[in-house]
Amino acid sequence: MGGLNVQEKELSYKVGDLVVNLFAIELAFDEFIIEEGAVGLIVSYTSHEVKNVSGYHYNILISGREVSFFEREIKPFRRNK
Repeated sequence: MGGLNVQEKELSYKVGDLVVNLFAIELAFDEFIIEEGAVGLIVSYTSHEVKNVSGYHYNILISGREVSFFEREIKPFRRNK
């Protein structure tokens, strides 16, 4: 197995990080809305996908669905103490 590629080394988050989405997202193909502030788990980098032309950075498991996100669409999860 190889290491991270150049694009992944420049990203702020890593696989396994918890993040929060910055705005609501409607998944039109199944009429589902992921509300702003939902917590998700980064499960992979999109650069690992064959022929990735979308430009997305991360695949995130959020609200029971795996969704692709740009880095600018998420922020780190911070637990309230």
